[in-house]
Amino acid sequence: MWPIIKTESEGEIKKENLPTKSKKIGWRPTPQRQERRKDTTMSKYFKFDVINNTIIASAANIKKAGDPTSPQYKELCAMKKAQPSFSVAVKEIAKSKKKQTYKDLTMEAMETFILGQTNHTKAMEEFNALKAAASYPIVKSWFLSNYKDTYRKTENKKAMTKGKINKVISIKAVAALPKASNQ
Repeated sequence: MWPIIKTESEGEIKKENLPTKSKKIGWRPTPQRQERRKDTTMSKYFKFDVINNTIIASAANIKKAGDPTSPQYKELCAMKKAQPSFSVAVKEIAKSKKKQTYKDLTMEAMETFILGQTNHTKAMEEFNALKAAASYPIVKSWFLSNYKDTYRKTENKKAMTKGKINKVISIKAVAALPKASNQ
């Protein structure tokens, strides 16, 4: 709230030190977004997709709609009543292909990687101090800031050797199969 000061002499309320309102235009949807909105009708938890004849929702909202006392259930029933031929579909979330993940980067993996480096004594002191004082995300960000490029290269080499090993195992498995006799 803005400060409202009542002066004793005049007996009326005056607003002081109020900031002036800026003339913001506001958010305006792009033409592409306006075109997409024509095809869908939104509600709080679900939306109609008229082109595909579906009602789209997140997996969590569909799960909550299983409870007859929830607002999601009531809204879904109303939407199905309005469009009985529409089917319910789970919203698919597009995954970014640019995102780099480090699936097998555990504390032990970081430690063994650091021990494999040339100047590992100083780095291990830093790593152990961080490990004792900080949580995993902080240790991981420290590790990646220091060893990101070299770790990626060794990770790619490991993936390539795993692929070669799998090929060799599958070839040996085929060779070990009993030969069919021609009778």
